[in-house]
Amino acid sequence: MKVTLFMLVLLLGSADGQKNISFPAADGQQVHGVLYANPEARAVLLLFHQSWSNHAEYAPIAPRFVKLGFVVLATDQRYGGSMYGERNLTFDAYPGVYTFEEVLPDLEGAVQWSRKAHPGKPIWLMGSSYSAALVFVVAAKHPEVKAVLAFSPAEYLRDGQAVREAARTLKQTSVFLTGMHTASEILGCQQVYDALPSRDKTMFIPHKLGTHAANILRPEMKQLGGAEVWSAVTHFVKTHLP
Repeated sequence: MKVTLFMLVLLLGSADGQKNISFPAADGQQVHGVLYANPEARAVLLLFHQSWSNHAEYAPIAPRFVKLGFVVLATDQRYGGSMYGERNLTFDAYPGVYTFEEVLPDLEGAVQWSRKAHPGKPIWLMGSSYSAALVFVVAAKHPEVKAVLAFSPAEYLRDGQAVREAARTLKQTSVFLTGMHTASEILGCQQVYDALPSRDKTMFIPHKLGTHAANILRPEMKQLGGAEVWSAVTHFVKTHLP
């Protein structure tokens, strides 16, 4: 049988080191995602999307983090949808109505996958909108998480205090927070920032308006504040990545 380049991509992953993977959530459901390999990675970065979204939110973003020294996993969480022209395979497998709290097992499963797949490597979490709240809850439960990048965090969870309560426990975790240049997003970042006891914390708000969530890092947002945010993120990574 003649093996075409397309067949090799399906078998081995894409030519640029991407491949589809799945792993069990903490409650046993299967979570799908896209892995961006890096044999020289110094840490693992787990990317979590916003509402109605999927791994494709990070398609133009993840390769830049690979160049910064990470192996990257962009997940499809069960609370998601078909933004950016891609399907959320986890939601497709388990359709339903979920609360933000019910997504926590997906994030914890990603941490567990990272610990097994890349033992000994520091784990970083990156959240976008609602998942920027969840990453603090997960980091509080998993001391192997060494850093958090939170894009448009706020008290999105039901009790209205869970994010700040989790943040107060992160004494050894490096944290980067950012959001749009609006009163509500600045307040959301500031409340979490003030709760963090760690000295290794950065809050950055672009001078330009920006946009909600991790969208700000996509190329089309470069002139809306994306270039500013990328510069701040890159500085944070180079400062805190061992």
